[in-house]
Amino acid sequence: MNKTVSQESFLRVEEKFALTNAQFEQLMDRIKQYLVPDQYPRYTLHSLYFDTQEFHDIAKSLDHPMFKEKIRMRSYGNPTLGGNVFLESKKKFKKVGQKRRYALAYQANLEQTVGQALPTHEQIAEELRYTFTRHHIQPKVFIRYQREAYSAKDDASFRITFDRDLGYRLDELNLFASDLDAPLDQFPDVLMEVKVLDAYPYWLAHALSTLHLYPTSFSKYGAIYKAACTR
Repeated sequence: MNKTVSQESFLRVEEKFALTNAQFEQLMDRIKQYLVPDQYPRYTLHSLYFDTQEFHDIAKSLDHPMFKEKIRMRSYGNPTLGGNVFLESKKKFKKVGQKRRYALAYQANLEQTVGQALPTHEQIAEELRYTFTRHHIQPKVFIRYQREAYSAKDDASFRITFDRDLGYRLDELNLFASDLDAPLDQFPDVLMEVKVLDAYPYWLAHALSTLHLYPTSFSKYGAIYKAACTR
C-alpha cells in the first residue's frame, strides 16, 4: 500500500466503541447494506508513538483535557526501503479530531532520526519538526493491529473501521513486527471507530441504539501506558 501525496490534513468527529465478536456480527448484519469497503479494506497497521522520556504527552492525555495531541509514525505492514511511511500529528479538541500527516520515504533508522529528516519548505513538515525540537520527543511504544475499513455508499466522507489482534512492545522501537510483540489483555475483541464530518447517518444511529452500543474513550497507546509503563 503506497501513496504519492506528501502531506494531508483531516478534520472530523471521531468516536470509538468496544465490541465483542457477537456485537460486531449483530451490528454488521444491520449496517453492511449501507457500506462499501475502502480501497484497501483489510490491512495491518504498524504505529510508533513518540513522547517525552517521562511519557508526558500520554499521561496528560489520560487526564481527559479539552485539547490533546499525539505524534506517531505509521506504516502499512513492515516498511520497505524507499516506500512511504507517514508521520502524523493527531490533535483532538473535545470530540473533534484533526490529523495532519506527512509522507516520508523509509530509510534505515528513520524512526530514530525522523526529526532531522523532515524538510523545511512544507507547512506540515515544519510543524512536525517544531514539535520534535520543542518537546525532545522520542520513540516510546510500537503498536500493530489488524484493520477492516469501510465508507458509506452515499457519503465518501463517512468512515468506519474495526481493529483486532493488537500487539505492542516497549523496546526495539522500529516499525517492524517482531516476535517480541505482546498482546494487550485490555484490548476488546473489536475496537470500532466512527469518523464523520457532522452527525451520524440515521441507519448507524438506529443500529447503535437498538443494540445498546455506546462510545468509549479507549486509547490504544493509553491502555498500553497504564498496563506496562506505570509499574
